[in-house]
Amino acid sequence: MCGVHFDCYDYPEGSHLSEYTLSEGANLQKVAVYRFCNLVSTKPEGVSGEVSVEGHLFGLVNIFTLCLCFMCRKPLWGLSAQGLKCARCNLFAHCSCIRRHADVAIPHCQSMTMDATHVSLGWMDLRDSFKDHYQQVLTLLNNRARLTYEELSILHSTFWTQLQIMNNGLILGSVVVKRRNGTAIIASMKENELDEFEIHTAARSVESLLSSNTPTPSPALQEYFLSNRISSAEHSIFYDWPTLTYITSVLKASDDTWPSPTASFGLLSVAGPEAENELKTSFQTTSMGRIRDALGRGLSVYSDDVARIFLCHMYESGLFERADRTEHLFNNGEDPALIECSFALPFGLDESADVEHIVASVESCLCDLDLSVNEAGFLLLVRRLWPNEMTSDYARVRLCGSIITWILAEDENLASILRDYVARGRPLPGVRSRLEGRSWPSPHDPRHTPQSSTNNGGDYVACRRALLHQYATGWLLALHNLDMNAYACVIYDICAEFAHDNSPEDIMTQDRAATDRGGELAHHDDCLRLIIKLAQASVTFAIPEDLILLWLQHVPAECRPTKPLPTILRLFNREGDGTHRYSSVADPSVLANSALTGLDPWSIVMGVAKQKDQFRQSLHWLSFLAAAGVDVPVHVYSQFSSFVSQYTASLEDSVTLAQAALESTWLKSLGHQRLQGMIVDLHSLLAKGLIQRMRTCTSMPLVCSFIRYSLSVCLLLFGCERKSLLSCGLVKDEEVRHLPSRRKLNARASAMVDPIIVDARLINCLRGYVECAVEEVSIIIAKFLDMLVKEAALLESYEVDNFILKNEEALCLCAWKFYELQSHDIANARTSFLLRVLVVDTQPFRAILQHVFEESGNWESRFQAVACLFRMILDVTSPSFMVEDRQFRSSFIDVFHYYFRALWADEKEEIRLTVDTWSKTLLPVHFDAIATCWNEALPKIPVGQRVELIAFLVQLRPHFPEWQVLSWDVIVEMILEDDYLQKNGNNEDGPASAHLSMYGLSSRDSTFINADTDPDMSLVRVAIVILSLQMIANGIAVDIAALLRIKTQLLKILGFADVSLIPALSGHAFHVRFGDFIEIPESALPCISELPALFDAFHPFDLAPSAMGGPYSHEETPANLLVGSAFVDVLLALVVKQDFSNMPVGTARHLMEALLIVIYKHDFDSRPLRHLMPDLRHAVRHVMDVLLMDVAYELRRLSVSICNAYIKCWGVTSTHILVDSIEIAAKAIELLNHNGEDALVIQIRSFIETTLTMRARGGIFNALCKQPLDTNFLRVLRDITDANAKTVRNEETLREVLLFDTLGRAHENDRRHLQVVVNNLNRYVEIVHHEDCTSELMYQVGQFLGNITRRLAEAPDAYDPSPMFLLAATLIEHNRARSHVSLLTRLASRLGDANGIIGSILGTLSDGLRGRGRVTPQTLTSILEILSLADAFDGRSGRSLFSDYIMGIAEDALHYLSSSPASTVYSDAGFACARAAARMIMETTEDNAEPFLKQVTAPSDKTGRQPLSIRSWNVLLVTALCTDLKASSRLLLDNFPTFLVMYHRCLKSYHIAEPGTIGLTGADVNYAYISIKLWLLLAHRVSSIREETGAASSNKEDATSRMLWNDLWPPFEHLLAAFEEDAQLGSIPATGALILSSIADLFMFLHQSRSVVMLDTALNVEVLTRARALAKNETLANKLSRVLRTMSEPAEDISTEALVKQVVADLVATEKLQALEVRRRDAGKAAYEKKPERR
Repeated sequence: MCGVHFDCYDYPEGSHLSEYTLSEGANLQKVAVYRFCNLVSTKPEGVSGEVSVEGHLFGLVNIFTLCLCFMCRKPLWGLSAQGLKCARCNLFAHCSCIRRHADVAIPHCQSMTMDATHVSLGWMDLRDSFKDHYQQVLTLLNNRARLTYEELSILHSTFWTQLQIMNNGLILGSVVVKRRNGTAIIASMKENELDEFEIHTAARSVESLLSSNTPTPSPALQEYFLSNRISSAEHSIFYDWPTLTYITSVLKASDDTWPSPTASFGLLSVAGPEAENELKTSFQTTSMGRIRDALGRGLSVYSDDVARIFLCHMYESGLFERADRTEHLFNNGEDPALIECSFALPFGLDESADVEHIVASVESCLCDLDLSVNEAGFLLLVRRLWPNEMTSDYARVRLCGSIITWILAEDENLASILRDYVARGRPLPGVRSRLEGRSWPSPHDPRHTPQSSTNNGGDYVACRRALLHQYATGWLLALHNLDMNAYACVIYDICAEFAHDNSPEDIMTQDRAATDRGGELAHHDDCLRLIIKLAQASVTFAIPEDLILLWLQHVPAECRPTKPLPTILRLFNREGDGTHRYSSVADPSVLANSALTGLDPWSIVMGVAKQKDQFRQSLHWLSFLAAAGVDVPVHVYSQFSSFVSQYTASLEDSVTLAQAALESTWLKSLGHQRLQGMIVDLHSLLAKGLIQRMRTCTSMPLVCSFIRYSLSVCLLLFGCERKSLLSCGLVKDEEVRHLPSRRKLNARASAMVDPIIVDARLINCLRGYVECAVEEVSIIIAKFLDMLVKEAALLESYEVDNFILKNEEALCLCAWKFYELQSHDIANARTSFLLRVLVVDTQPFRAILQHVFEESGNWESRFQAVACLFRMILDVTSPSFMVEDRQFRSSFIDVFHYYFRALWADEKEEIRLTVDTWSKTLLPVHFDAIATCWNEALPKIPVGQRVELIAFLVQLRPHFPEWQVLSWDVIVEMILEDDYLQKNGNNEDGPASAHLSMYGLSSRDSTFINADTDPDMSLVRVAIVILSLQMIANGIAVDIAALLRIKTQLLKILGFADVSLIPALSGHAFHVRFGDFIEIPESALPCISELPALFDAFHPFDLAPSAMGGPYSHEETPANLLVGSAFVDVLLALVVKQDFSNMPVGTARHLMEALLIVIYKHDFDSRPLRHLMPDLRHAVRHVMDVLLMDVAYELRRLSVSICNAYIKCWGVTSTHILVDSIEIAAKAIELLNHNGEDALVIQIRSFIETTLTMRARGGIFNALCKQPLDTNFLRVLRDITDANAKTVRNEETLREVLLFDTLGRAHENDRRHLQVVVNNLNRYVEIVHHEDCTSELMYQVGQFLGNITRRLAEAPDAYDPSPMFLLAATLIEHNRARSHVSLLTRLASRLGDANGIIGSILGTLSDGLRGRGRVTPQTLTSILEILSLADAFDGRSGRSLFSDYIMGIAEDALHYLSSSPASTVYSDAGFACARAAARMIMETTEDNAEPFLKQVTAPSDKTGRQPLSIRSWNVLLVTALCTDLKASSRLLLDNFPTFLVMYHRCLKSYHIAEPGTIGLTGADVNYAYISIKLWLLLAHRVSSIREETGAASSNKEDATSRMLWNDLWPPFEHLLAAFEEDAQLGSIPATGALILSSIADLFMFLHQSRSVVMLDTALNVEVLTRARALAKNETLANKLSRVLRTMSEPAEDISTEALVKQVVADLVATEKLQALEVRRRDAGKAAYEKKPERR
C-alpha cells in the first residue's frame, strides 16, 4: 500500500485540464491540471450517492492535486474524500459548502468563467487554511514529547501525504500560491520555491522524533516489530498492509486478552489459569467506542484526533465499515458508542505470553538497600536467568537494566548508609561484622568482612565491589558476548533513563524553554558521566567507544550549552594531570584507569566523519562540543576541512564547521592560529560556488553566515577584541550568548605562533566576493578588513603594512567596491580601511582610478566612479578619517584629483554637470579638510608630483574661486625651500654644512647641482606662483608678509636680478627691491597670464607705503587700495623692459591687458603708488610703439586702448604723451594704407578724433604744430575731420575748432616754435580744411592772422611771413560762393542774376550733362533736384524761378540720357543722376513736349543726335511710373513705336552681327525683358489715369496690353528660338541661362500682375516647357517648373507699387551687370592689344 504518488489517479477519467485567464490581461491564459479519483458510493443499491444542486451533479472524490473550492476559494485539505466534484462543470467544492446552499447562493452550473481567482490564493491564506483544518493536531505537536510512537507515526504519515498532495497541486497548477511579496509561484516550481509554513515544520519535526528513536512503540506493536525484525524508526504503520492487518486483529480481539488497567506495560504479564475449553473471542461487529478504546489500550493511541485520523484511514482503506453504510465515518454530533462497525475481513493471529515472576523478583532484590537482599537477587540472576541464545531480548533488557541500575545507584545508596546507619551507629544492612559468622555452606564469602567491629561506609563499598565482581561482572560479560551492539544499546538506554529519572527539575524557572534545553543537556552530561562510571567499573568491556558513539548520536544538535558541562570537558579535555576525582565505585586498578586512558573520543568522532553518509552528523557533534567549551584540537578542524573537500560537502556543512571554529576561537583564541589555514582552505574550496550563489542570489543567508563566521574566526586569531566583533555585528550576541563563561572554563593559554601571516588566498577570495556586488557580503568583508588593519592586536604595524603591500591590488579594489554601496553600516569602516591602505601605497588605487577615468570608454562606469569619489570626499569630515601616528592626508589626494578633474576633463556633459552640482553641496568644512590634505601632501611628495598637484589646483581654482586650496604657510614654506635650494643647491645641509666648512669639509661628496637647471623645480616655482596669484585675485585673505614673499618669488621667476627684501627703518616691515632683467624665461610666461585677473581684483587691501619702497618707505600708515596694487611696480618694470615684437602674442596681450586695468583701477595718487607715475608714463609710451610694429592686430588695438585709457585717466599730467600718441597713431594709419574698412584703422581714427575732440580747445593741435608735421599726418587728419564734419549737425566741426583754437594760440608760442606753428597751419589749411568755411571763421582767421603778423613783426628777419599769405589766399580761393540751396535761391530772388552767378551755375550744369566738364553726379543730381523742387523759395517752384533755362536744361538732360557712356564701375550716384535727368524731362513735357518729340522723332543721321537706348527708355518709364505726372505717361505711350524700333534693333544683334556691333550682352537681355514689364505697367497706369477722368474702360486697357505684348514678345521669343538652334548645334551661348531665367521671371510677373496676356495659357505653357527643356542647370529647371505650377494657381494680391519697386531693383541689378561686362570687355581688349602683330 502506498501513499500519494504523482501518478495515483483514475486515468484518463481522473485527469482534467482547465484554462483560465489572468488578471493582468484577458489575452493571457494559463492551464490548471486536476487529478482525482471518483469514490464508489457505500449507500445501498438504488440510492444515488450524487448530489444535485443548481444544475450541478456533485460526487465524492479523492483529490491528488490540491485545489480550491469554487465557493469559498479555500483549499480542500485532507488525505481522502476531501470534497465533491461536479461531473458537468468539473468544479470542486467542500461538502460543507454544498450543504450550506440554502444559506449561500450557489452559481448555476456552467455559468461561471474560470479565472485566476479559482486557482490562486495568498501564501498567508494557504497557511491559515491549513492551520484551521489541522488545528487540533497541530496543538498536539506543542507537547510532542508526550506523544507515543504510534501517534507520531500516524501524524508523520498524515503530514507527509498532505505535503505531497499540495506539491502536486503546485506543480500541475491546480493551485497557485502568491508569495509574501505578491509574486505568484509558477507551475514549474520546485518544492523549495514555496516559503515554508507549519506543514513543512510539522512533517520535519515528527520525522525527526521518529528518527531519533526516542518514542517507543506500544508493547503489542513492539512485539510485532521484534518478531519481524522491523525497525520502528524506518517503518510506517500507516501504509504497510501487514501492519494494518495486525493492528486490525488487535482491535477486534476480546477484552480479556488485554492486561488489566492497573497492569504496567513495562512488566512481563503472567497469564492466569485458563479453562481448557475456553476460547478467545474476536468481535466481528462492535461499536466505534470499543474500537477507539482498544486502539488506546493496545496501541497507545491516546489522542482522539490522532485516533480519528487513523480510523478514518482504516475506514477509507476498507478494513472496516459502518453498518449503516454512511459515506463518512464520523458525522457531527454522533455518539461513537452508537456507531456500529463491522470487520468484513477475517484475521487469525496467535498471541504469546511471558512469565513475569522471576524477573520481577530479581528486580525487587536489586532495588533493596540491604546487600544480603542484593546477593539473593544476584543468585537468582546467575542461577536462573543466565543469558543465552534462547533468552528473549525483552528479558535480557529487563535484567540488564536491573544490574546497571544497581551499579549506578551506588552513590545514592552510600548516601543513605552514611546518613541513616553510619551516623546513627546502626549496623550496616547486609554487611557482616567481625563477630558475625560466615554463611553456610559457601566456603568463599563474596562479601567483604571488616577488620574491626566498627562498620563504616568503606566497608559497605567494599562489599558492593565484591558483589559486583562476583556476580554482576560475569553475567554482564556473558550478555556482552552474545551481542556487543545490543549490549551497548542497552547500557546506553539504561544510563540515559537513569540520568533522566534522577535529575532534579527547577519548577521555579519562568523560562521553561530554556530550562528544558538546559535540563536536556544536563541529562546528557549525566548520561556521559554514568557511562564513564560504568567504564571505571569495568562493565563496559569492549564497548566504551560504542557507548561514546551512542551518546554522541543522541546529543541534540539544536541545543547549545549555556554553562560548562564538566563530564564532557573531563572526557575531551583530558591533560593527564591526574587531578580529577572519580566515582567511589571505580576500581583503582591499572585496568580501570587504562579504560579511560586509552579512550580517545576524538578518534571516535573522526571515525564517523570518515564515513560520507555520517559526515554531517559528526559535524554537528563537533559544533556541539565546541559550543560546550571543549578545546577542539586544530588538527581536528583540518581533517574536517579535508573531508569537506573530499565529500564535496554542502554549504550548510561548511557553515556548521565555520560556526564551530568560531565558538572554539571565541572561548580560546590563542594557540589556534593555524585555524587560519583551515578557513583559507574552505574559502578556496567554496569560492567558486559562493560566487555563483551570490550572482544568482540563492542561499544568501547561508553564504553570509559562512563568510561572517569564517572571517570572525580570523579576526579572533589576529587578536581582535570580542567586544569589537559584537559591536560591529560580525558576531551576533545570540550566537555566543549560550557559550560557557571563559573564566569558568579555566583553559590554559597555548603558545602563540609568531609571526602571524595573513594568507593571500583568503584576500583573493574576498576580492571575488566583493566583485559580485552583493551588499550583505560586501558589508561583512568591509568590517573584516577594517578591523584587520586597525584592531588586530597580534599584528604589529609593520606587519599590517607588509600585508597591505602583498595584497594591495585586491585591497584597493575591495575598498573601491565598498564605496559603490550606499549603506550606513560601513560608512566608517570603508573610510578608515581605505585610508589605512592608501597610507602604505597609493599606486594600486591610482591605477584603478586611471583605468576607470582614462582607459575605460564607458561613461556609465565613470559616472558611478564619480559617485564613489564624492562619497569619499564626504567622508573627509568623518571621525574615522584618521590613521594614528601616520601622515595620512597626503595619501588621499588622488581622490580629489580625479573627482574635481571631471569638472572640465570628462567628455560627457552629464558627468560634468553632476560633479558641479554635487560640489555645490559640499560644506565649508569639507573644503577645509580637502585643503588640509593638500597642505600635508605638497611638501612631502616628489617634485614631479608637486608639479601635477599644483597644476591641478590651478585648473580647479576657476571653479571654486573662494576656496583657499593651499594655506599661505605651505606656500611660503615652498618658497623658502626653493630659495634655499637656489642659494645652496643640493650640496648643503644648512647648519651642518656651515660647521663642516670650518674644517674645509663638505657634508656631501656629490657635485653641485643648480636648482635652476632642474626643469621640474622650475615648473613647481611657476605653478606655485600662479596658484598664489589666482587666490589673491579671488580675494583669499593674505597677510603682507606672505604677499611680499610671493612677489619676491614672482620677480625671481620672471628673470629679475638682485631681488631682495629690504627692511624698513622701523624694522617692522620690508619691501622688495629688484634690478633689471633681460627677458622673461619661457617657463615663466604662464605667470603673465594671471596678471590681468590679479590687477582686476576688486578686493581691498591695506597696503602701507613701506611695503612698496620709494620716497615714502618710512611711512607705515596703510592705504586702502586694491590687492593687486602690491604688484604694480613689477608690471611696469616688465612693460618698460619688454620687446613686444619678440614676445608670444598671448603673453604680450596679457601684459597689455594688465597695464590697461592698472591704468583704470589703481590709484596712483595714493602714497604707496605715487612714485610709480613716471614708470607708468614710460610704460604707456613704450606700449604706443607697438602700433608701429609688425605684430598682431590685437596687440596694436590694445596699445590704442591703453593710450586712450591713460589719456582719460591721467592725460592731464602729460601733454607730451598726448602728442606722441597722436603722431604714432597717424603713422600707424599710414602703415595700414588708410584702409577705412580695417578695424584697427577705425579704432585709431576714433582714438585720434576722441583725443582731439576732448582737447581741441585746450591747445592740443597747437602742441602738435610745434614740430614739423608731414603730409601723411595731415592727410590722416583730413580724413578724420572730414568724417567728423559729416556727422556733426548745426555745430562746429572738429577741423574748424582745431583751426580756430590753434590760430588763437599761435601768437602765444615762443619764437623757437612760432615759425613751425605758422608753417603747419598753412599746410593744415591747404590739406585739411580750406572749404566750406563760415563767414565767422573767415572773420576770425583774419583777426588771428593779424595777431600773428604783429608777433612776426617783432623779428622780421627771423620769420618768413609767406605761409600766412598762402593760408589766406587758399581760404579765399576755395570759399568764394556756397552751393547751399538757400543761398542759391536767395541770390536768384534778390540779386536778379546781376552778377551772372545763376547763369554760371546753370552753365556748369549744362556742361556736366553734355560731358563738357568734370562735374560729379552728386552735383548734377543736387542741381537738378533744386530745379525740380515744388517749393524752392517762398512757395515758388524751381521751374518758375529758372524758367528761362528750363528748356535748355531738358534738352541737355535728353542728351545725357542718350549719350552717357557705359561705366566700368556702378555708382548709385550715377543712377540717381539719370533718374533726376529723366524727372526733369518728364516735368518739362508736362508744359512743353516739343524738346522731347524733337529728340525722339527726328532722324539721328540728320540731327547727329544719338537715339534713345533701351536703358534710356527704361529710365524714362520708371520715372513716369514713380511720379504723378499724367501727360508725360500718355506721351510715352504714344511714342511706343519709336521705342519698338530700338527694341527690335537691340535684339536683332543676337542673330546678325552688324559692323561696329559687339553682339547681344547679358545687360541687353535684361534691359529688353525689363522694358516689357515697364510698358505693361505703363499701360495699366495710363488706363488708370483715363478711368479717373472717365475717358476709358478696362477693355481699353486689355487691348493696349495685348497690343504691347504682341509687339514686344515676338522678338524676345526669337531669342528663345535662336537659343534652341544653338543648343542643337552644341554651341550654347553665354547668355543662354540668362535668357531662360528672364523668361521665367517675365511670366511670373505676368501672373502676379494679372495681365490679360496670361489668358492665353496654352501658349504660355508651351513657351515655359520649351525653356525648361533647354535648362541644363538643376536650379534653373526647378525655377521654370515652379513657374509652370504657378500658372494653375490663383495669383496673389500684389500692388502696382510693389511691382514697380521690383522692376526698379531689376534695373539696378542690370546696371551693375553692365558695368561688369564693360570691365571684362576692356580687360580683354587691352590683353589683345598687347599681343605682337602676326606677320
